[in-house]
Amino acid sequence: MAAPMGRAYKCPICRSNSEQFALVYKMAQEITKDPDSGETLFYADELETLTRADGLPDLDVRCLLCGYVGRETAFMKEAQHDRGRR
Repeated sequence: MAAPMGRAYKCPICRSNSEQFALVYKMAQEITKDPDSGETLFYADELETLTRADGLPDLDVRCLLCGYVGRETAFMKEAQHDRGRR
């Protein structure tokens, strides 16, 4: 999977990191459970990447300085807000 290009990030919590992040891709695996016992009866072999309505991967971002994990939009909004303060 390719990393999003041209999107500035800044951590909305520590507000000191605008460089080091980890992208957290959301994956789904189909399972079937017994409704009475809760036992898992089936695990799909494949994982599916969850996508947003625009077809791009649904992802979160983790700040590698403070460890905060949140929606990508929060990191992008903080970066835009920071540019407006300069």
